[in-house]
Amino acid sequence: MDEVKFRGECLKKLGDSTEYSLPMLDSFVFATMKAAELEEELKGESAVIEHTNKANATNPASSPKVRMWALYREQANKLGQMLGLIPTAKVGRPAQVTKTGFKLDGKMKVA
Repeated sequence: MDEVKFRGECLKKLGDSTEYSLPMLDSFVFATMKAAELEEELKGESAVIEHTNKANATNPASSPKVRMWALYREQANKLGQMLGLIPTAKVGRPAQVTKTGFKLDGKMKVA
């Protein structure tokens, strides 16, 4: 799917709430399209490359393309969740709720 078509589908899904979220939507579409491009380039490539340092020692290192793909996917997922285009919790799992504060239950005595 090309970028214009994908953006149109996202706009349809967002409905009337798009007025304030257009810059975020553009960033979401850009990150998703870049991740898809990198994913196509990565097919058949190794995730580990050989890197030669200044001392001419060769070490295994992660591929820069794989790292960029992961960053674009992370950004697209976060923006998609903020826009409501991607669910925030995995299907079948409740969303995690962080607890704040202390639960004293009257067990603490104040002098």
